[in-house]
This record gives sequence, structure tokens and C-alpha cells, in this order.
Amino acid sequence: MPKFQDLTGQRFGDLVVLRRGPDYVSPTGKKTVQWVCRCEACGREVTMLRNTLKEASSCGCRKGDKLRKDLTGQRFGRWTVLERVRRSEPRPNGSWTDWLCRCDCGTERLVDAKSLTTGASRSCGCATAEKAARRIEPDKENVLQRYDGTVVSKLRPGKTLNANNQSGVNGVYWSAREQCWIAKIGLQNKSITIGRFASLAEAKKARIDAEVELYDPIIEAFDDESREAGQNIRQRKCRGCGQWFSLISGHLRYCPDCRESRSRSVPLSVPVPCNVCGREFVRTSPAQKACPNCRETARQEVGRRMNTPYPCIRCGNPFLRDKKARKLCPACRAKTKKD
Repeated sequence: MPKFQDLTGQRFGDLVVLRRGPDYVSPTGKKTVQWVCRCEACGREVTMLRNTLKEASSCGCRKGDKLRKDLTGQRFGRWTVLERVRRSEPRPNGSWTDWLCRCDCGTERLVDAKSLTTGASRSCGCATAEKAARRIEPDKENVLQRYDGTVVSKLRPGKTLNANNQSGVNGVYWSAREQCWIAKIGLQNKSITIGRFASLAEAKKARIDAEVELYDPIIEAFDDESREAGQNIRQRKCRGCGQWFSLISGHLRYCPDCRESRSRSVPLSVPVPCNVCGREFVRTSPAQKACPNCRETARQEVGRRMNTPYPCIRCGNPFLRDKKARKLCPACRAKTKKD
């Protein structure tokens, strides 16, 4: 019988033996000595057999490092890989490796290999910021209509309602806890509670009055400054009433009066008249205009309109559409692409 050898304190690669562990018993009943070791690379404690301990160099955490490709010196977008860095804890996929990268702007950050090789990370974020700046200020033009700490384009009437809106007006909702209608309005990154009301009509009126009091002065001041600066003012024909209105920027299709009337949409639970037969029905989506019995007739009407000249929303010249959503004539589309 071989003499017992105490391995406590000895080092095998990154493994340092701490103490003797419970013996391993094979299915045949044979016992083999096991040792509790600490891996100096990752800090984990593992139990190793005596025979495998002398051949091992780590707990297994370094196995993947030998198989991974060395990315040092390579470029990925704006990143330049400087060196491999070992993590203090493994990732969910078992990887212990990160790469220290330097962006062209000088920022240094740890990035995992998958984000680099797949293109998920191309910079520290400076590229996105520069792209957003080019969109906001292509020629010193305020595309997003930022003014007085807010975005004027979001204050204008005609904003689309949320899919879960049940009141028909933005900022008005039913509170089940308080059993009342609550009206709120947002301005300059602040949420302002207008009040609590027993009826929906009172809450709607309070919200509309608040928009007139808070939003209208900002919109008028922004439009006046834009007209004085001559920033991208265009004349556009309203699709609702047919009147021409001034457009500062953006792609609005309706004049302010029509946008305000369209914004006060009816909730889905309220019956609305069918555009074909006039009978009331309950919609399943806000886009439905015809009752189930008249939907086929409505589709045929859409096909007939496709063969009818449609006025271009930019120049006003009639043209035949090849798509239902087509709003610009071929000449204006070509000019838009060129711009």
C-alpha cells in the first residue's frame, strides 16, 4: 500500500491545495483521496481527485481562454482593442474574458468579444450622439422643434392616442382606486395634475383648457420666431377641409383645426355610425370606418378611389396613386429624394 502524501499548501498551476476533502467512492467501493483547492485565477474553491490534481493547471476557467481568438490590436467600428482583461465573475455564458477597448474619442471601456465581432458595439456612444446631432441640426434647422425646454411638435394638436386610452383624450384616465377621472398634462419634463372629476366631460374640458393655457403660447412664440428666421416655411393643403396652411417643419397632413377635431377620437366601446350605411356599430380597432356588413363595399370604394386623380399634398397637382398611402406626386417624390 503506497504511503499517504499530504498535499496541503502545494500549488499545481493556478490551484492551491487548502485541505483534504471527503473521499470519492467508486461504484465498486474503491476510495480515492480528494483535495479542496482554491483557483487563483477566478477565486473559486473546487474539489479535485488526487490523480487529476497533478495534471490540472486550473479549475477549468482558463480552458476557454486558450480557444478564444486574440483580438488585441484589431479595430471594430470606432473601437481599438488594447488587451484582454479577466473578469472577477463569469458571464451567464461562462466567459471570463473581456477586452479593454479605446474609442476614437478617447473613451476606454470593457467590451465582450461577442459584441465586438457581431457589430453590436461599434463605439462608446459618441457615434450615435453625432448622428442625432446631424439629424437635429442638418443646416442649423431645428427639425425636432425644440424650444423653451420642450419639443413643440409634441405639443401641437393631432397627437395620436395610446392604444390603451379609454377616454378619447390624451392625459385623461379613470382611476379605479379613487373612483374618479383624473386629468394630467406634461410640460418641460414635468407631469402636472389638473384635477380629479366625477364625469368624463369635465375632465376632457379641463384638459383642453390646460392645453390652451400652457401649450398655445409656446406654439405661437415658436412659430413667430421661425417665421422671422425664415426656417423651412411651406404651404400645404389640408386633407380634411382643403384649406392651405403654413407648415414650419415635419410632415403634417391636416391644418390645426382639423388636427384638433381628429384628436378628440371616440373610445372603442362607444358605437359609431358606419360610413356606408349609417347604422351604428362597435369597432374592434380605431381604423374601422364601416360595419361588418358593409366592409366589402368599402373595399370596392377604396379601389375606385385609387383610379381617381388624387391631389398632391405638396404641390396640389392631381395624380394617379399606385399605393393607397401615396401622398406625393412623382415629381415631388423625386425632389424629396434628391434633397
